[in-house]
Amino acid sequence: MAENLMHALQYNSYGGGAAALKHVEVPIPTPNKGEILLKLEATSLNPIDWKIQKGILRPLLPRKFPHIPEVPVRRMALNRYRLVEPMVYICG
Repeated sequence: MAENLMHALQYNSYGGGAAALKHVEVPIPTPNKGEILLKLEATSLNPIDWKIQKGILRPLLPRKFPHIPEVPVRRMALNRYRLVEPMVYICG
């Protein structure tokens, strides 16, 4: 894998369950001002992700395809007046 790419899980349409999920390599995003880039060591799909993938929540949460499910990492609390040190492990 090239240095400027990361692994991701994506699907190209609603439905299909686990068989529709594809492992892909996508460009690593560049954080905007006030954002940080997290390197995830492990993640999972939640029940809500499966409902979105099936299309059950399409009226509320429409998706453009291909779609990469978002990862819930909102529990992380950072001091907004300090920069985050590179390569610090965060659990949350």
